[in-house]
Amino acid sequence: MKYVFYGKIVGGKLELDHRELMTQLIKSLKDMDIEVEIRKQSDDTSLRQWAYLYGSVYKECANCWGWSINDVDLWMKKKFMRENGISLPDGLILTKTCFDKAWLAKYVDSCIMYAAQEGVVVMPPNIRERG
Repeated sequence: MKYVFYGKIVGGKLELDHRELMTQLIKSLKDMDIEVEIRKQSDDTSLRQWAYLYGSVYKECANCWGWSINDVDLWMKKKFMRENGISLPDGLILTKTCFDKAWLAKYVDSCIMYAAQEGVVVMPPNIRERG
């Protein structure tokens, strides 16, 4: 299992975007050895968006529903296509190459909303990347 939290270092101190969420997560875990990695945030926004979608939204839904990540991906994409009037020939489904930066942001926001509607709460994305 892997959880990613975002923050910044200011004046030699770590400021997390969602410290309380991290604290709650730590309290919910059993005793274990862990590895903490601090690295500069990557510059590829789309890569971070896809990583967040799969690692946080899809993963939490899959764990909650007992589905595979691929099943969650397919369900989310079909729901997004229906709600946005997207129709592809021969039952084709959206792929990563279909999304530009704006549509990817809209898709990720929609997936967060779909998860919430089904009772799955996911860690919010890195707030400094929004907008």
